[in-house]
Amino acid sequence: MNTQQSTRPILTIKAHSIGPIMSMDQKLSENKQNLIFARNGTGKSFIARALRLLDKAAVAEMDTTLLPDLLVSEESAGKGSFGLFEGETCIGELSLDTKAKSVSISEPKYIFHVFSEDYVDEHLRNKLEQLDGNITHEIIVGKENADLDEKENEWNNKKTKTDIDFENLKTSFENAKKEHQKTYAIRASLGAFRDLSLDVFFREKSYVCDDEFDAIAELLKQYEIFKSVPADPTPVDYLSSPIFNVESNVIAETLAKITSPSTIASEFKEKISTDPEFFESGLTKLRNNPSSCPFCTQDMGHVAIAAVDAYTKYFDDSEAKEIKRVDENISGVKRGISALERWGANYLSIESAYNDLKLYFPSLAETILPDPAQHLEGLKTDLETVLSSLETKRNDLSVAVSLPAIDLVVKLNAFDRIVDSSNKLIETLNKTVGNSDEERKSIQNKSCKAFEIDFFKRNQINIDDIRTAFEDLAVLEVEISEIKKKQGNKAQARDRVVETFALLLKRVFADRYTFDADTFKVHRNNQEMRRGSDRTLSDGEKSALAFCYFIAQTHLRVEAIEDYKKVYFVFDDPVTSMSFDYVYSIIQCLKLLRISAEGDIQFNTRSDIHRPNMLILTHNNYFFNVVGSNNVVKKNGLFQLVSGVNAHSLNSQKAFATPHLLQLKHILDVSKGDTEPDYTTPNAVRSVIEGMWKFCRPDLTDFQGFVGFLIDEHQIEVRSVLINQFSHHSGLDMLPDSEDIRLATREAVSVVEKFAPGQLKNL
Repeated sequence: MNTQQSTRPILTIKAHSIGPIMSMDQKLSENKQNLIFARNGTGKSFIARALRLLDKAAVAEMDTTLLPDLLVSEESAGKGSFGLFEGETCIGELSLDTKAKSVSISEPKYIFHVFSEDYVDEHLRNKLEQLDGNITHEIIVGKENADLDEKENEWNNKKTKTDIDFENLKTSFENAKKEHQKTYAIRASLGAFRDLSLDVFFREKSYVCDDEFDAIAELLKQYEIFKSVPADPTPVDYLSSPIFNVESNVIAETLAKITSPSTIASEFKEKISTDPEFFESGLTKLRNNPSSCPFCTQDMGHVAIAAVDAYTKYFDDSEAKEIKRVDENISGVKRGISALERWGANYLSIESAYNDLKLYFPSLAETILPDPAQHLEGLKTDLETVLSSLETKRNDLSVAVSLPAIDLVVKLNAFDRIVDSSNKLIETLNKTVGNSDEERKSIQNKSCKAFEIDFFKRNQINIDDIRTAFEDLAVLEVEISEIKKKQGNKAQARDRVVETFALLLKRVFADRYTFDADTFKVHRNNQEMRRGSDRTLSDGEKSALAFCYFIAQTHLRVEAIEDYKKVYFVFDDPVTSMSFDYVYSIIQCLKLLRISAEGDIQFNTRSDIHRPNMLILTHNNYFFNVVGSNNVVKKNGLFQLVSGVNAHSLNSQKAFATPHLLQLKHILDVSKGDTEPDYTTPNAVRSVIEGMWKFCRPDLTDFQGFVGFLIDEHQIEVRSVLINQFSHHSGLDMLPDSEDIRLATREAVSVVEKFAPGQLKNL
């Protein structure tokens, strides 16, 4: 679907498993002309072959069952794909399957016309002495039809209204976008903001809202909360596991142990139990004064001695030791219960701090710390049960008491897991607090998607109307095209091919090669090539002639006069085997190629005449350098195909400095006196002037002829004798005069100013 855009969409190449290119998704420039340089083996030829499949006329002559094996990577699973895009719009796409021997090719947006080695082999190799002149193709160039006028008026009226509606909607979108940027303090470099475009509502598939996405109002509320974060918020403390020493195995052993009744008489036990401190104190006195009874102060007789011995044995008895052991376990359990209560209070404090701070960060606002209440209460209950069992045991050591069916280790491990989970959430929150920029970007990115949805909902009626208008315009364009095919004046494509071919032969070869329109033969020096083109022509001449005929065949690719603007040229190494003079001629043709509104192929610099789309691919360093230095392709349209480990890339070469530019810069500096001439200066002068000759006046047969032309036509006197002498290392017994060399540089600059002033401006 066609939409108006303020800038041209960027050209993108996508390839998967095409020759050595396992993966590539790379952008070129928004220019109508782009150039890709590639070293051998990187996959340039495979790109050219894939592009040739977008040439419908070329595909019509192919056996498509052979193509998958020729193009698909051997390392792949047998499937490959290739696509060319302008922005989001696919202008040509194909997929190949080696197992099914199938090729699927989309309907191209343009009329692709591809020059390559395959084209030369199929159409011109050894055929130049007798080209196919059986051309019956006709081109619709006029219109005299009431229906056509009516349809075109309808199209023009609808187009005008649609353009106005689209521009109004676009203005509304851009204004709302600016306001959104201001509201959320969004930087223009934010990816989601950069991608906001009205075009998203006018793609081939209708726009579908994501109703589950956060509403714009909700995100704004989140952003306002986020902006209110304290300047220096206090991080949340981390949790630690409860610490107490309750060993269930020791407690189980204590509860299970049975202590036998003491051997002393029960009345002694009763007396002792009534006042144990009294007896313990007496025993201490006995040790200090063993001659008298510590209880009745009488002399220690036989009976008294026996009684004291009995009391002493009681306190040494294991029963007392067991009671002490049980008491120690009881104290440990009580400490454990107290530790749990303190841990629970600390947890509530940390949870409260977490819940207060998380509200400032929408990405964490819904998170909650694990609730330990159930585990806390369960463990506390288990400890109280153990405590009760210990107290029962203390009351009767002679009875074994079973440890309750609990597993304190399992319960404590569960607490450890709660602590770990809680600390991970706390760590995320603390990091988010410390790096709030990421949270801000997250909200801003979401807000951009919400803005897109909100704008669509508020403007859906207008958007749908414009979409419908675009569809109606597309239908009208088809109807107009069909009417033009049946009505109106027609031009013979053969005549146009002859005219264009003859024009190009004149530009590239001067009068050396001509074309006989009646016999449809290429002549050399106005005579037939009796030995045939294969034995007469060099490889470079064959390539140059093939280039000329390829351009002439453009007329065979169009059905109507309007189709000329749809032609998309692809050139794969158009200067193979050529010497530099032919290289300059071909480059000049590429730079000056224009197609008029009437379908005439011309060569000039006029900006009001259509310059067609071009994609140029080359292995040739020299060709690449001259194209770049002479602005045939703008600097930002120069790229190099580079193979990577996992994917190919297209690296920009806009800062690449060519030898021509470096030499010209040196000459300019010498001419202005900014630098002194050196031994390289004469050669630089010669190279630059020679470049002007080959690029701008290739019709002049030699350098001396160009020098004479400069004197006769432009009153520029080039000191060719001096240049020849010192640029070719002759006359080494003479020292050049620096002022003479400086004068030669000024003359060279004058030549460039006359023929290519833009090069000096670039410097």
